[in-house]
Amino acid sequence: YDFKATKWKTSGLTPLPTPRSFSFAHAAPVLNGKIYLLSGVATQKTTPHLVASTKVEIYDPASNTWQIGPALPQPSVWGATVVANNAIYVISGGHLYDTPSSLVTNVWKLTDAWKSNLTTLETCDLNADGKFSSVDVTLFTKACKNKTAYWQCDLNNDSLFNSKDTAAYKLQWKKATKACSDGILANAFANQLSNLQVGGQGIVISILSDDNNGNRHQRFIIRLSTGQTLLIAHNIDIAARIETLAVGDNLQFNGEYEWNDKGGVIHWTHHDPDNQHASGWIKHAGITYQ
Repeated sequence: YDFKATKWKTSGLTPLPTPRSFSFAHAAPVLNGKIYLLSGVATQKTTPHLVASTKVEIYDPASNTWQIGPALPQPSVWGATVVANNAIYVISGGHLYDTPSSLVTNVWKLTDAWKSNLTTLETCDLNADGKFSSVDVTLFTKACKNKTAYWQCDLNNDSLFNSKDTAAYKLQWKKATKACSDGILANAFANQLSNLQVGGQGIVISILSDDNNGNRHQRFIIRLSTGQTLLIAHNIDIAARIETLAVGDNLQFNGEYEWNDKGGVIHWTHHDPDNQHASGWIKHAGITYQ
């Protein structure tokens, strides 16, 4: 709504990266002139068809652009949000089908996550669904055409944006259709982000002793193709131990990223017995552990 013109603007606005099913259950606090759309109800093909989202999407009215922010630690529909001390606080909330007694009582703090531009590594997964697809190509092309992109559009260095740049963008990420993990993890490490559900692959460079404090975890370190290292903490009270793991092995993983100054930690590499957290896994030597 334009208060000066006293009318609604109904065209020319950049669509939401992730549509919400209803006009309620999400929050939209404003921090530093940016609108942070938190959680809400999304749809999926499998049952249940309506699910609570962990998405954080940030809108800049000045440039008419959306960015993907760090995901909430867990869905938080019906929660309250407060802006204070240059941060957003998400209070309570829960899953879509929770009873009042099962609602979470956590408080999460989200500092200003808006970025003025994205590096090349960060442009692989523009809609933050964990992979490169035609959706990312469409977002790249539309934003560059509309001059609302916050990344480099002139990829062939001819001082123009045209179909050649879109082709160069597609070629750049042609082998990343399964996951844009290296770019996502590089961004998470550089910006000290946590609570991100990510996937990727790497080579085992060190096997550590088990962590037997509380739930037992098999621990080892992998190196990504970028050189970034990750500690994998694999819960062996829920998932099976990887008995044949050896230094030099290549493996794939899906789990939750937590920042530390050594590259980060991946945990939740298993299913959730309570069905309240995204399931993770490790694939090694043709076997899936979860």
